[in-house]
Amino acid sequence: NGTGNELDNTITGNELDNILEGGSGNDTLIGGLGNDTYIIDSTGDAIAENLNEGTDTILSSLESYTLGNNLENLVLVGLAQNGTGNELANTVTGNEGNNSLNGGGGNDILFGNAGADTLTGAAGADTLDGSEGDDNLNGGVGTDLLLGGAGNDVLTGGDSNDILVGGIGNDTITGGAGSDTIRYANSDGQDRINAFTAGVGGDILSFSGMTTALDVRLVTTATAGTNTQIRVSDGISGNSGFGQGELLMTLIGVALTQADITTNVDATNRPTFLFS
Repeated sequence: NGTGNELDNTITGNELDNILEGGSGNDTLIGGLGNDTYIIDSTGDAIAENLNEGTDTILSSLESYTLGNNLENLVLVGLAQNGTGNELANTVTGNEGNNSLNGGGGNDILFGNAGADTLTGAAGADTLDGSEGDDNLNGGVGTDLLLGGAGNDVLTGGDSNDILVGGIGNDTITGGAGSDTIRYANSDGQDRINAFTAGVGGDILSFSGMTTALDVRLVTTATAGTNTQIRVSDGISGNSGFGQGELLMTLIGVALTQADITTNVDATNRPTFLFS
């Protein structure tokens, strides 16, 4: 391990897993072999890493930081706000603030932590986890997994066949292009699903996360005329209480039919659907 001072230092590691911190000043840090950790607190700090020299992690307290060549992981600390990956498969982790995280190229993992975060996968097959707070997740290009976590989140799949899980809270979910899977579990709140595509090759509703037996009925809303509400059912179609059960989700602009159930609802833990 090595720690600099207030001057412009050059610190070189060895083949072990080093922790290098330049201190104040514009420093050059060279980890070498091993899985190294760099502590960055100055915009003038530079990191030199070659290909295949371990899996390295940056701890950045700068307002914004972008991973340089041959660097894999980024963790925002202190008052840092923004973090961007590179063309590798990065893991970018936010802090307690309202972070903006962008994976760049590669198959990335973005973890928002607390705060109202904005997570953008960009290219690659990415995993976006908002965790706590009211987050905005956009998968971008590639087959992505979006996890809203707690809070009222906005999830947008983007291109390709994505999996979107709103989590706890009242979420707004848009699959985008491709055949997307929207998963719902116990206590996930009342979600709004935009641009749901029914029919063969369309999107999939999955209740595989439900841990209890569930009857679900579909009721077309009277106000919009074309929306479909999915509610917990009492199992009696057409009775006076029909359509008054707990609201799980609303498909905006889609009139889902009985014929769509086998095509657009995952067979795993599929509920019984009743129609008005």
